Amino acid sequence: YDGLILGHEVAPSRSQPVHRDASLLTLNIPLSSPQEFQGGGTYIEGLENHNGLPLCIDKGNVLCHSSGIMHAGTGITQGRRFVLVLFVIAKDEPQIARRCHAEGLLAISDERNLDKATTAFDAGLSVAPNDHLLHMGIGQIASIKSSIHGDDNSYEQISFECLAKAAKSYPPSLKASIAMGKMLLAKRKPRAALRRFDSVLSIIDDHDLIDGAFMTLKSQAWDARVSSVQCTLMCAGYWEENRGRFEQDMSKNVPSCMEIEAQYSRWSNKLRLEEAMKRLEKALIPMPADEHLNNLMVRTKQLLELSNV
Repeated sequence: YDGLILGHEVAPSRSQPVHRDASLLTLNIPLSSPQEFQGGGTYIEGLENHNGLPLCIDKGNVLCHSSGIMHAGTGITQGRRFVLVLFVIAKDEPQIARRCHAEGLLAISDERNLDKATTAFDAGLSVAPNDHLLHMGIGQIASIKSSIHGDDNSYEQISFECLAKAAKSYPPSLKASIAMGKMLLAKRKPRAALRRFDSVLSIIDDHDLIDGAFMTLKSQAWDARVSSVQCTLMCAGYWEENRGRFEQDMSKNVPSCMEIEAQYSRWSNKLRLEEAMKRLEKALIPMPADEHLNNLMVRTKQLLELSNV
């Protein structure tokens, strides 16, 4: 095993980024009682029945979890906090996939060597084909190459496929699903993108709005809400711009009201716009004066009024 003592001696302290450890098991043993600080705890991504809040345990108890799950230590807002962290390792488990992932990230960030990074990620996937971070690494390289070779759409497709594999391999992580939604939105496929964001928000289930929710969860929820609103407005705007053409084209075949309603439901409807307003109201909570969000709200209200005509 290996171990260290983490200390939060000056409040407020920063939370860790969401990560995984290079070991088999991680044991957290608080050396401070909960009365000595505020905030703190261990956030575990996707932990059910805990509302997205960090886990806080009493002094001297042990929180043990698989080192491979995505987690983070939460900063404190007051007081002092110390934690003994132990990592259980084994000689016959060399953590090849995680080492390859670290090597690949280093090649990208420090060396700008995409070929070396690809080799590292591929080596990791050869022993851990379902490692979601390795798939996201390959997708990151494809995204970089796409920006370099703007006319070659094959890199975008590779990036999207890698994100899909990552999302399937590790469902608790919402990062890949949000990135896929953004790619679809950028390609002007708002309905497909909206399905991604709806799925993310159904998983979060407004847990980000609970006092004490982890900042990463708050950020992901905010991003998904605003992006979903953009999708809804793009669909609704398309309907309003082409409404006359839809009705004219269908009138040649003497369509029923049900057919016109089906087109309306496909691109825009009152319920979606009302949901977009609710999501905007939540997005505005931390930044009520944000010009972009308020402009989105104005546009949503305009389209909602048109939907009643």
